[in-house]
Parts: sequence; C-alpha cells; structure tokens
Amino acid sequence: MSARPTTAPATARYKQLVSALDSAASDLQMFDLDHSFEGEQPIRDLRRRGRRAAPDHVATLTLVEDDGVLYWRDRSTLPALSRRRARRGGQLISGEIVTQRRFELLEPDQVNAAIQALDDRFSAPRGLRKLVNGQLVAAPPGPYTGRTLLLVHGTFSNNDHFIEEFKAAKSGAQFLARVQKHYTQVLAFDHPTLAVGPLLNAIELARLLAGSTHDVDVVAHSRGGLVTRWWLEALGGGVGQHARAVLVGSPIAGTSLAAGPRIRGGLDLLTNYGTVLEKTLGLAGMAVPLLTAPAAILRVLLSVTGMVAKLPIADAAVAMVPGLFGQAGIRNNSEIRRLRAGPAVRAVDYYAVRANFEPDSEGWKFWRYFRKTTFADPLADIVFDGHNDLVVDTDSMTDFGTPGAKLVATWDFGTGGNVHHVNYFRQDETLAFIADSLKIP
Repeated sequence: MSARPTTAPATARYKQLVSALDSAASDLQMFDLDHSFEGEQPIRDLRRRGRRAAPDHVATLTLVEDDGVLYWRDRSTLPALSRRRARRGGQLISGEIVTQRRFELLEPDQVNAAIQALDDRFSAPRGLRKLVNGQLVAAPPGPYTGRTLLLVHGTFSNNDHFIEEFKAAKSGAQFLARVQKHYTQVLAFDHPTLAVGPLLNAIELARLLAGSTHDVDVVAHSRGGLVTRWWLEALGGGVGQHARAVLVGSPIAGTSLAAGPRIRGGLDLLTNYGTVLEKTLGLAGMAVPLLTAPAAILRVLLSVTGMVAKLPIADAAVAMVPGLFGQAGIRNNSEIRRLRAGPAVRAVDYYAVRANFEPDSEGWKFWRYFRKTTFADPLADIVFDGHNDLVVDTDSMTDFGTPGAKLVATWDFGTGGNVHHVNYFRQDETLAFIADSLKIP
C-alpha cells in the first residue's frame, strides 16, 4: 500500500514570499520571530522561562493561508502552531501560518520617514530620465523643445520596469524604435508614490519641465494617470499646441483597493497577487513589491490605529499614506473631487486602456474572495463591488467627470483571464492602441 501523499507546509509552499520578506527585513524593519530589539530580552530567554507578552512597542503580523488564500493578521503565537484560528471580519477562520514578522511600532514623528523609506525601495530614482537606444539615462536639463513623449509610472513601480514591460511584448522592440524615431525626446518621470500625493508629484513635474515649449504626449500607468491629469488640467503642463494622454489602468475616479474601509482586504489581495505572479507566472520583477509592501504598509497603519484587527480603519488612517489617499475610491476624497470638478485650464484629449480580470485558473483562486460575487465566501474581505483588473475598478478607468477632459477613445480588453493590472504593456494590442492614438507612424 503506497504512502498517502502529504501537502508541503505553508512555509515551503511560499518559500519565495518568505525569502522576499527576509531579504527586505532591514529596509522594512520587520524581522522574524527570533529577532530581539534594543532593550528587549532575547526571545530564546523568553522561551526558556515560558512565554511572556511582548513589550507594548513591539507587535507581530502573522501571514496565514486559509483554503489557498493569504491573509495578514496581527495575532501571533510563540511558538507558532502549524494550524490555528485567526480573526477575519470579526469571525473566526482556520489558517496555516506562513510566516510571522516582528517590528517596533512607529512613533507619530517616524511615520513619514518610514513611508519615504518604502518609496526609496520601490520607486527610485527621482526626476527625469531620457530613453536612448532602448535604455533610460540621465536626462539633459531643460527646457525642452520639439515633440516629447512622457512616461509616468504607477505605485510601487519605476520607469525601468515600464520599459522592461514594453520590451516584453512581441512588438515591443519595434514599438520603442518607432517611438524614439518619432519624438524629439522620450522622457520618463520617476517619482515617489506613497509619501507624496499625485498633486505634489504633478507640481514637481511642472518644475522639471519649466520653460519648455514642446508638444507633449503622455503614456501613464495606474496612479500615474492622476499625476498626468493634475499636471495637464490644473497646472497647464505640455505648453505646446496639443495635449494628448493615454492612461492605462488608471484610477481616474479612485480605486476601491485604497479606500479606508477596504484597505485591509486590499493589502491582502496584493500579497496574493504578488504570490501568483512569482509562483505561477515567474514574473519576479513585478512580484517583489507586492510581496513586501503590504506588510510594511500594515506596520504603518497598525502604528496609527493601534490594532489591525480593528480594520476597516477610518479614512484618516489611510490619509497618513498620501500616495494611497490621493487615489482612494471614497466619496470624501477631496483631491479626486477637486480634480473632477474642473474646469481644466486647457483642453486635453484622453485615451484609456482598461480590462476586467476574471481568471479561470485554480492558481488565481484568491480572486473570488476579494470581489463581490454570487459565489464569494460570505466571510471574504470584499475589495471590489464589480469589474476590476485586480487593482483598479474597471469603470473608474474611464470616469473622468471633468469639463475639458475629453475621452476620445477606449481600448477595452473586456472580461478575461489574461490581462490584469501589471501586464497591460506586454499586450501588443496596448502598444498598437498607443501608436494609433498618438499618431506614431
């Protein structure tokens, strides 16, 4: 009689996720259970003498897997049990522990510095760079003349990633060659996406391009679309005769994922998303920020609110992370409401790319636990009420609402399991739509 197969423990199944958190431990200031902080009795001594409560300034986040879905929780045990129960939505669920991270709670005056450190990790460098022979190099100082294509990246990203995604498409190399031939210069705006809101990013962009007389076309991804709108519509950026922008997967009316009442589920969703990108698709470059950033943001929110278990948290706590609040899909988001109210200081022609991601593969099983559907688990942490690309509500991507902001055309991938938030630029259809919209021969 053959031995009954056993399932590998969660720590083995999620080896790369744990490895990513270990590699980022010093930057994130989040460590494994054996780590002791200055002035704290070593954990090994606590184990000899019996478990004792951690100091008030030290907390633990526990990542559990329940039915193939990952959830971050603030309850911990020493020693860790292989299976335990954790709270979700005020109710109990079972879960196998994947990893636990200890950290010191942030003092109020440390919160902003911690958020800036996350930006330094995920969205460096800063300023303008220029595309030369398919590579980004330091941009010469402005002002700029002629015709410019401007690239603006999204949250947890940078423009090196932007260019690599273009190159990953079958027609990517040809597309980049066409772009560099058509424009006088191709510039990329690198900017922080957490410590700074989209409006302040736009002000910095205006300063970098001050005095330029160029005609500007923009291609922006995700949150970069809000930066682009502020720059073009409120600050009058791109002072040439034409202003055109292609916004790809952009939260024009905000995203539910960043809304205060749903932020816990949103961060869990991102952790699951990153795990699938790495384990199933082998897209490690895309995955690493999604594997590490949610825990770090939870550290900030836990320090502000006192207990992750009390989430959904007030919108005020999300406001402690300006880059998230600036794109939060909530009614009282003053930034987005003001942007949408207009009027725009100049007319802009917009083109949008959007998708609704609904996978069939078992590897994406987590998806149904974060979207409101007829078959969703009643205990699920709902993030999206309807169609979305795993990060942004689909309807939001074309909901401009501002006088002077003209949506000329939309490329809609529709509903399917191939196109999601981080792989739009790997699609030849996206590149063809950009070229057609911006009249790139």
